[in-house]
Amino acid sequence: MLYAVNASIDVPLQIGAMTDTSSGRSAFNSPPVNLREVSEHTYVLSSFFNRIPTHIEYRQVYIDKPNLTREMIELTMFYHPDNTGYALSRKYWDGKMRYFLFGCEHKWKSTNIGRCLSRDTCTECGYTTVIDSSD
Repeated sequence: MLYAVNASIDVPLQIGAMTDTSSGRSAFNSPPVNLREVSEHTYVLSSFFNRIPTHIEYRQVYIDKPNLTREMIELTMFYHPDNTGYALSRKYWDGKMRYFLFGCEHKWKSTNIGRCLSRDTCTECGYTTVIDSSD
């Protein structure tokens, strides 16, 4: 099992858990779960620039196109511990970049568990975070 150091704790990497193999393709050439292309503007406004990934992976994946064909693209993927991630793909010969998000699209339910202490749980994937807002 692979491990990444996140702050002072060891976090096991769940690479296979975020891979969509429903099409019957091998995990290596399959895209991550819920891969969706976004505009450069959306990517720039995302939290990509203020989060540190737990690990980075390069993978060539097949994506299905609307005209029932498949396209192979190169992805550099940045995984985060909350079941989300960001990916970049370049078209070298065209000099263009493509931007992707993957993983859960969190829908948060917040619960107050104490003075200045709240628990946020995603109703989609179950990821939970506890926030202490006191000074």
